[in-house]
Amino acid sequence: MNLNQTFTLLFWQAKSRNGNGLSLIYARITINGRRIEISTNRKISENLWNAKMQKAVGGSLEAKSINNHLEAIKASLYRHYSRLITMGRTITPLLLKNEFLGISENRKTINEAFSLLLKQYEEKLKIAKTSKTTLNKYALTSVKTGKFIKQKFGTSDMLLVDISSTFLSDFFHYLLINERLSNNTAMKYISRVKTLFIMINARGWTKENMAATFRCTYEEENPTRLEMQELKTLACKQFAIPRLQEAKDCFVFMCNNEGHGKLYLVLLLPGF
Repeated sequence: MNLNQTFTLLFWQAKSRNGNGLSLIYARITINGRRIEISTNRKISENLWNAKMQKAVGGSLEAKSINNHLEAIKASLYRHYSRLITMGRTITPLLLKNEFLGISENRKTINEAFSLLLKQYEEKLKIAKTSKTTLNKYALTSVKTGKFIKQKFGTSDMLLVDISSTFLSDFFHYLLINERLSNNTAMKYISRVKTLFIMINARGWTKENMAATFRCTYEEENPTRLEMQELKTLACKQFAIPRLQEAKDCFVFMCNNEGHGKLYLVLLLPGF
């Protein structure tokens, strides 16, 4: 975050070039000595404009309307400037102007990206290419990501172009400290956000693959071993999704061969 940038805003009246005595008011943005101008789309006569105060003078409805309009522009520009500072962006007059006018190069947000990803998983669920549990996990990841953005950035959503290289590490820290999750559970949330970032980059919504900025590392845990009766129950369980059925069969096979050199294929027989 660059807090040494200098930002000034000046409203000024252009010289009138027509016969009615009215001229446009412009907003001049200056950042670190570089400047750019934006038309306010408001005209005013010279006798109503106070250059020193940068506002219309008098108590007429016209003067009040112009001043309210200028204040709204000022507030909007400072709001965009503060947001860009918070996101760690290098701000130029052109960037600030484009943000104000709503013509930045990419207006996609992280909430839009999550909506698309969840829609894809819902469509996969309809044809049994994923499970309801997986869909729910991604939905919960979306919720926790939203809470993190609200806590860190003070907003309910953010543009993809505003996501910095520290987003995933900051999110991981949030999950550990604020959500009180274990390392491995937090890593699973990070892994799902990385899936989101891969999709975003593949669609050309970001220039860089933000998933590459963070490497998931899992701590070794002592697994809870199944009792024989639990293993028997699992062996007889039938899954509707073929890949889950295959994974279950492989798991039971490995459990039966672990450490004893005996093969209990009877567990896989019907009617056990």
